[in-house]
Amino acid sequence: MADNNVELFDDGEIITLHDDKDKPIDFIQVACVDYEGNFYALLRPKDAVDGIAEDEVVIFKLQEGKENDLFVPVESEELLNKVFEQYVKAVADDNSCGCGCGCSSDCDCGCQEGEECDCNDDCGCGCDDDCNDKEDACDCGCGGKTKK
Repeated sequence: MADNNVELFDDGEIITLHDDKDKPIDFIQVACVDYEGNFYALLRPKDAVDGIAEDEVVIFKLQEGKENDLFVPVESEELLNKVFEQYVKAVADDNSCGCGCGCSSDCDCGCQEGEECDCNDDCGCGCDDDCNDKEDACDCGCGGKTKK
């Protein structure tokens, strides 16, 4: 889990729901949020659906049914916003690039998750130290001067 109450799914499960005309619609489960003792599924349509933008998710409260879990639409705008805020926070916490530099995955260095990067290489010398920190200056010989 990205957060202790949010589980994010990279390759979410396909969940088929039926619209009011009993037409099946496939959704991809993006996340599951545990909020105030209830579970909420955040789903993204697998294919284009009228009324749902490509970058939107829909939120359903999960309830145990006799045979299957039930996906109950959440009608409270306030509750939708609170559940979605939990999801956004978890995504933000999960979006570090994994290189240990402390940047987010959308930093300008172009690093990939788990790779070393130059996010903290302010002077461009290529060493792993903070060359511009006068107290803990590196010993690479660059002198902390920015290379151009």
